[in-house]
Amino acid sequence: MFLVAKDKEAVIGFTFSYVKPWADGNQLMVEEISVDERYRRQGVAKKLLLTLLKKAKRAYKVTCVNGATYLGENNMPFSWYERIGFEKVDDLFLIQGKTDDIISKL
Repeated sequence: MFLVAKDKEAVIGFTFSYVKPWADGNQLMVEEISVDERYRRQGVAKKLLLTLLKKAKRAYKVTCVNGATYLGENNMPFSWYERIGFEKVDDLFLIQGKTDDIISKL
């Protein structure tokens, strides 16, 4: 799912995600929410996420929302997610590897 926020003719924000089937129902994996810094703190991200969640719930009956973020300056953007109900999952890890290294070990 991909949504774009526009102001007149300019794109000011976007979000993209995908739906994955899981044991307890479909889950929405939010990959990115981004808002042009000139439009931050005006509710753009909140509107994008709200629209995304409503569409995903209606179209795919999602029961849970997942995502990954970081602790930047002033704990942003994690503190924003926390304020709207997201929680840190202690037993999950972000993993990463170089494609060629993984291929060579498979």
